[in-house]
Order: sequence, then structure tokens, then C-alpha cells
Amino acid sequence: MKKLSLYERLLKNKNRLKVQAVSLVLATTAVITTGCGKTNTNTPDVPKPGVEDVIAPNVDLTSEEIETLTAENFDEEATKIAENMKNKGYEGEFGGIKSVLLYVNAFDFSNEDGERIFELANETNYLSYEPFTPSKNFLYSSVVNHNTSYESKEKYIELSQFSYNAKERTLVKYFDDLNITLTELSASGNIKQMEEIFKFITDFIENRATIKIDGENLYFDDFSPAVKILIEYELSYTSTIALRCNTNSKIIKGFDADDTDEYLDKYNVSIDETRDKLQTYRQQKTFYYDI
Repeated sequence: MKKLSLYERLLKNKNRLKVQAVSLVLATTAVITTGCGKTNTNTPDVPKPGVEDVIAPNVDLTSEEIETLTAENFDEEATKIAENMKNKGYEGEFGGIKSVLLYVNAFDFSNEDGERIFELANETNYLSYEPFTPSKNFLYSSVVNHNTSYESKEKYIELSQFSYNAKERTLVKYFDDLNITLTELSASGNIKQMEEIFKFITDFIENRATIKIDGENLYFDDFSPAVKILIEYELSYTSTIALRCNTNSKIIKGFDADDTDEYLDKYNVSIDETRDKLQTYRQQKTFYYDI
């Protein structure tokens, strides 16, 4: 007989009909700046969410239809993301957005679109343009740095908006929601529920748990190499929450997705496979010189 998790047992005892995959009805007034359980005395107490408000171990998600990213709408979509980031309070530079869009969606382009998008993303017109470096710099220095600086639901820039694969965007959006939930649980000092989420993330990343999307049970390894790299930046925020949390919890303080050789090997393989895919879009240019 399958052993039920803590949340499943509690929900069953309450005669809940179904565990919802993403129930994020948490307090929205908390803006964390100091870590677990430390609150500003000038703001009202944040109520601790009930069991039904926390991400459940059995995740059942439904993807939403999204517009396909093509060479025709590539610049327009990059502009939309820039505007979304501005609305979240981001005031930095935007060089790198197009490289991220190329990199994260590398496995979803047709050959023709891929070649054209590769050129559009190469805003500096470098002959040796390598999308990984500007993508990495933008995701970490701009997006993750912004999110960890504010630790706020209202200011959180969702990484899911960079993915134009319906299932993969659903996965990344789920991690966006997990990070926002962890932020709010940290504000209220709800260590027990934080531990459940950290354990689930670890199990999923290590292929011991699945996430169901559109009725299909998927392990982490079932997703494309490119989206795994995007998840790495989600986990950078997750690790920051763990680091800043004022707790003795071994589960929280011991959380480090990069801590195992197996994970690092997978991450490096994902980078190599995505680079190889992008190389198929690189067009050879011939230059003629007058003598």
C-alpha cells in the first residue's frame, strides 16, 4: 500500500475530494527582507496557510495554450517580456533577453526559424556569437538578482515567461509558484510546510518523484536539456531562501541542488546538448575582400 504523505493524510481526514496541484491562496502582504519568521512590527501578522494551501506532493497540472515563438514574432515577444519585467520593478539593462529566448526554446524551433532567430538574437553581430554566455549573465545577474533582492510576490519576475513550450512553461511556472510560496511561508515562519516543499523539489530533481502535466507523469529527465538549465536558475532563488532562513532545519539548510556530482553532470550535459542544437542553426558566413 502506498504510504500517504502528511498533507495527503490530513486532507483525507478532512474529507477533501482532491489535492489541487497549485493552491497558492497565501497571504500577499508579506515582503521578506530578513528571513524565516522575522516580521516587521509595523505590518499585520501573516496568517499561516492551511494544509490545502501548500503545494501537494502529487502534482497534477494542466498546460495552457500559448503562442508559438517564431522568427516573425520573436522581437515582439522579447519586448513583451521586457515590459513585464519593468512592471515588476526591474530597472536594469535588457541585453540578453533575446539570447535567453533562443537558448531556452532551442529544441522547439523549425530549422528555418532557428536559423533566423539565431541571427536576431545575435544583437552584437559577433561572428563567434555563443548564446549561453549572455543567457547565463542575464538570467542570473538580472532576473535572479532582482528576485532575491526583493523576495516579494509582487516583484517576482517569473522565469516561465521565457519558455514557449506549453508543457515546459507549465513546469517552470510551477517552480515559480513554489518559490513564491516558499517566500511567503518563510515570512510566516512556517518551517514544517517549507520542509515538505524542499523535500519534494529534491525528489523531483533526483527523479524520485514525478509531476503530472496533461495527464502524463513526467520525471525531471523527461524535459528538454534547455528547460533544465532554466530550472537551475529557479533553484538559485530556492537555495537563497534556504540560506537566508533563520532555522535549524537540516532539510532546509541542507538544500543544495548543485550538491551532487550526478546533478552537476546532468547540468553540464544539458548545456552541451543545447549548444549542439544551437550549432545546427548557425549559418556559415562567407566574406569577400577586395585585393
